[in-house]
Amino acid sequence: MSFFKTLSSRDLNLLLVLFALGLVLTVGLAAWLTPAPQLALEYNDATIEVFADKAWVLLPNDCAWIRWEFAGEFPIHINGRQWRESGEQQHCPTLFATDITIELTDHLSGEYRSYSLSIFYLPDFLLNLVGVLIIPFFVLIGLQYLWINDLRRRPALNAVLVATVLLAICITLLRLSDVEFTIVGILATIRNMVSDRRWQFGGAIAGAVFYCALAIWGISEGVRKRRYTDFLAAAGFIIVIALLYLPFGFATVAQWDVWTARAHFENMPWPQLHRELTSRPLMLAPSFIAYPISTESFIGFNVVYALLLWARPVMLYGIIRQLNVRHLYAFLATMIFLGYPVDARLMSLQSIIPQFSFVGLLTATYLLLRYAANPTRPILLGIWLALSLCVGVYESAYALIFVAPLIWWYRFRKMTWHNLNLTFIWYIVPAAKAVYIFLLLSTRRSFYQSDFFTSGTEIALSELFSQTIGRLLEVYQRSFAFGWFDSVHSIKQNPWLPLTVVMCALLGALAWLIWRTDKCARVPENRQLGLGLVMGLLLVLPSVGVLIWIDYYFNELRGLYLYVPIAAAIALFCLIALLTSPITSNKLRNAAIAGLCLLLMLPALSRLILQHEHYVTSANNKARILAQIVQLAPAIESQTRVLVLSEMSSEEFQGKHIEAFTSTALGHALYVIYEGQGLGRGSICPSIENCFPLLHRQEYLKDTIVFALDRDLNLELVKEPSTMLEAFVGIEYDLNRLYNADAPVPSRAYTMLGLSNE
Repeated sequence: MSFFKTLSSRDLNLLLVLFALGLVLTVGLAAWLTPAPQLALEYNDATIEVFADKAWVLLPNDCAWIRWEFAGEFPIHINGRQWRESGEQQHCPTLFATDITIELTDHLSGEYRSYSLSIFYLPDFLLNLVGVLIIPFFVLIGLQYLWINDLRRRPALNAVLVATVLLAICITLLRLSDVEFTIVGILATIRNMVSDRRWQFGGAIAGAVFYCALAIWGISEGVRKRRYTDFLAAAGFIIVIALLYLPFGFATVAQWDVWTARAHFENMPWPQLHRELTSRPLMLAPSFIAYPISTESFIGFNVVYALLLWARPVMLYGIIRQLNVRHLYAFLATMIFLGYPVDARLMSLQSIIPQFSFVGLLTATYLLLRYAANPTRPILLGIWLALSLCVGVYESAYALIFVAPLIWWYRFRKMTWHNLNLTFIWYIVPAAKAVYIFLLLSTRRSFYQSDFFTSGTEIALSELFSQTIGRLLEVYQRSFAFGWFDSVHSIKQNPWLPLTVVMCALLGALAWLIWRTDKCARVPENRQLGLGLVMGLLLVLPSVGVLIWIDYYFNELRGLYLYVPIAAAIALFCLIALLTSPITSNKLRNAAIAGLCLLLMLPALSRLILQHEHYVTSANNKARILAQIVQLAPAIESQTRVLVLSEMSSEEFQGKHIEAFTSTALGHALYVIYEGQGLGRGSICPSIENCFPLLHRQEYLKDTIVFALDRDLNLELVKEPSTMLEAFVGIEYDLNRLYNADAPVPSRAYTMLGLSNE
């Protein structure tokens, strides 16, 4: 770096131009001097010689001629076309498909050979060069920010560009020497790395240790600066979360995704998961943190999820405090956010992955505001790690990430290198992930929901505008009206109302204590509150992002409302403060604001605890089905598949909260409980008439153990499946070879499903 400091900007630009010219000259000389490739083979009694008329194809739609001389008894295939004699054909390279493929198969011996003849295609060469360079380019920018660690200085981007061009020359020389250094290979390496459980586990533990160290440092700094009010708020939030878990405990079983993660940890082959890890490489990070806590139960997952629910309000409170908002108002706004009644799966363990991403976004925002005031390298690394966890686990935060710089631009309000550098630092990781997805798409790599990018929309643009407006209105109605109406209605149905009142009383006591420590708190001016109200209402738009255009997410009420509580809570608090503006006494007005906020918390917390009860009931019903399966068939053979038949409708499945088991979740759960004895293939048919697995898996019926499920969720082993399903008629079905009724019940039935040892 000191070398670049000695050069002027003009010298750096000249050096950059010289390097770029050197790169162009290297490629030009290679295209001129590289001899035309040829290949000579002897295979059994056959001889093959393949020639190309040139080594480089420079322009799109240009082609090379291939000629071969062949003598043999069996055919050869040139680029998939069969030949039995000498001949020639054109070869027109395309992106990521440049080489000539020669395949030989001796049908008598069954031997197969495949060879390739390398042809350089300039557009493919350049695209691969740029694609391979992009990844270290972001790393170089990050390293220079880490090295300088000064927000007031202009970033040394010229130095980064010079280093990038040097790297480009190195990559070019490697590629010209026939080293397989392509973007497809790089992406495959990344995919294999992120799919490796050792890498995932090591990264998750390293991240957890890093943030624990950062948290300890922050706590010690808070003690030194006597920020006891902030500690009081954080303690209050964790007590409320603990009370939400008090009636139900931490031992409830998984809903869906956690079963998949557990099966993955225990070596169950699951290609769909690897496809998802391609675009969400850090998706299993929360599971890897939770798994070691209790490997024989789901206590670790519930504890980690409870900590995530606590980290959400703590991080938001920290962000609001960084914006110089007084303790009382920061606490009240965050309190509303804690129980805001829009996310339909906030208390479901199935949401551990999106909530982990959510906490990553809040943590990154908080740390960036800290870094803006006091730049330190550990905080800078913490920002990038938190953003990596956010976008590497879930993607729906991109719209919020895009508008987040408005926070510090509003905070500092100057066009300076300080603000620009903060923005560059913020965008490095999300931009790298976006480029990574673009490279996957451009190289036609398949990943989770890649069809969303490649398939066209069936909605006309004229309809899209009206549909978007209609859906946005529905989002606002649910966020500021219907969600609260449902919460008020939930009070009548709440059997835990005394506990809910205790939580509200606790929050009220904390608000009073914080108010006492913040006696000089003055209500912001109406102009500031009006601006906060408008900003909160507008932030709802990036909070839902593009999900309003996707029917599945819009109707699911899960991902769509993940981030809405941030914006809605800010808007609602500002509205409450504006409504109390006629009160002239500052003391009375603060009391009115706190009272109205606490009044809202009663229905909000009531809905939250009822939602928790709903998902615990759902988990218990799933556990009951699994427990009956392992009791009826305590040991199964390795090839056995499990099929549960029922005459219940899809609506009844939803009413019993077991609809997840109609997917692959049942098979994953059985794989975990049987500790890998079975194949991990199992499903429940919503009705005997519509049993999808049987229609397409007839060959597996002889290895399928069948259960019948009634409307009371009682399970019975079916000894003669042919009496229930015609598909089993004529099949040599031997139930006794599929399971051992005398074997002991799997130990995990006691630790995971709550079976009694008595």
